[in-house]
Amino acid sequence: MEIKIYTGASDEPNPGPMSWAWFDSNGEKNQGGVRYGTNNIGKLEAVWQAIYSHPEGDLVIYTDDYVCGVVGGKYKPKVNKSLIYAIRKKVNEHRGKVDLIDAGQSDSRTEARTKVQQIISELETRQGLEGQFMSKHGWETIKEHRDLTSKSNFPDDALRLLSGELSYEDYHKEHSVKK
Repeated sequence: MEIKIYTGASDEPNPGPMSWAWFDSNGEKNQGGVRYGTNNIGKLEAVWQAIYSHPEGDLVIYTDDYVCGVVGGKYKPKVNKSLIYAIRKKVNEHRGKVDLIDAGQSDSRTEARTKVQQIISELETRQGLEGQFMSKHGWETIKEHRDLTSKSNFPDDALRLLSGELSYEDYHKEHSVKK
């Protein structure tokens, strides 16, 4: 069975407080963010999280041309490499087909963008980004950017995740707001 997943991110200003989100055709969703990131990191994180949360089955993931290009190999990544390579690995290891679709070329882009922004707004209203949530690769990507690292506040659990003291499975269970 094919699952459609819509992904997105919000970052105002860019760089600045960043939120990411995904929702799928089964009604499940998840979201997270950091106090200081970029819109592109958020979009990549949403795709990684979507694949992580759907370990098998055929996936059609709606994202944007940047993500499709760097993950699909059309563009050579210059930044955000940790997260891009992690997504490529997830796609290759996935038990099922994974298609990344440029939502800008999709008839459902307005509906998807609206839904993703609603999910992001729920997160920002509920958490105020106090509960920062990213994959290990997302945190590594933020560390790749000197300008982001100097302005980012890495929570203790993120530092434990990066050092290997905390497994991603345990970190995900603690932070995921998946519904």
